[in-house]
Amino acid sequence: MTSSLHDRICEAIRSGRVVRFSYAGGGIRVVEPHAYGVTAAGDECLIGYQTGGYSTASRPHGWCSFDVVGIEGLVLTDGRALGRRPGHPTPDSFTTVFCIRDERSGEDRRRRARRSGEDRRRDG
Repeated sequence: MTSSLHDRICEAIRSGRVVRFSYAGGGIRVVEPHAYGVTAAGDECLIGYQTGGYSTASRPHGWCSFDVVGIEGLVLTDGRALGRRPGHPTPDSFTTVFCIRDERSGEDRRRRARRSGEDRRRDG
């Protein structure tokens, strides 16, 4: 795996951006990335919520794990990931976590930022 792929995955997770990539010769996937790390088996893995594209399952939406070695052509889109999704998995099987999404929704982060700004104005 190239460091640029590593960097793009972490950038997408930290910024809450949707990614698009080809996966293991099985077509294009559109995914809200959540967590990226190394499994107990030593494989680099991306956990994300697939919102579109190809799927071997009967539905192309839902939580998926992707072996990073099978990801090709990953690009960050202009789309933004939604807040917490139903059935949210935890990366308990990771022995190393490279990056993980802040689980507060965008609205929660905006509210917290507004409060912090108000606190600074009040204190300053």
